[in-house]
Amino acid sequence: MKWVLIIIALVWFTPRGVAASDYTHFQSLNFTRSNVDLLQDFSHLDMRRYLNRIEDKRFWGWIVEPVHEHEKVSFIKETILMIDNAGTTPISQSYTLKVSEQSKIQYDARGQISTRIKGKVKGFDLNLETKLDLSYTNSTVKSIEENTQIDIEVDPGTSLRVGIYGEGYISNGVAKYFRFFRPIREGGYEYFVLSTEYYSIEKVPLDRPAR
Repeated sequence: MKWVLIIIALVWFTPRGVAASDYTHFQSLNFTRSNVDLLQDFSHLDMRRYLNRIEDKRFWGWIVEPVHEHEKVSFIKETILMIDNAGTTPISQSYTLKVSEQSKIQYDARGQISTRIKGKVKGFDLNLETKLDLSYTNSTVKSIEENTQIDIEVDPGTSLRVGIYGEGYISNGVAKYFRFFRPIREGGYEYFVLSTEYYSIEKVPLDRPAR
């Protein structure tokens, strides 16, 4: 008897909703330029060094010290389908994807700066996004009703990956909030602006890893 080995992982042959997920939990995220870090990768020494750059005071409100501004990133949001065909016959299937929602602007914070939830959307506490000239309405979650059907054929000895890829821009830095010339909060801020998001289908030989 001839045994045929077919390995299929993460497969649901029904429409699957792909909801908005936080950029800090993407499968991978890479900056176009080197020497650029996410806020979560700032060391405590880095945070203190950046905060010490803020020497001015104000009667009331935020003073912001940017560290990285509008840095381009490419990302893999997630791999949603994997099929490895180690058999001798092709695998043919249809797969339907449904994107349910996405958020154009996403936020992260450290220290005494925090984020808040308004409806389904995150923002910074004490309206820091206003100081950063970010429009809150631009970060509204939008519903997308489009279905995408993929007819798949995986040849013997090949591996197929379907993933959500995209590009965006990240800005981060530190800030202090003053009341009566006294700093009452300090910490780090970061926001991610989504520019494009798309499906990618890649088929490679089993002995060569997918990107």
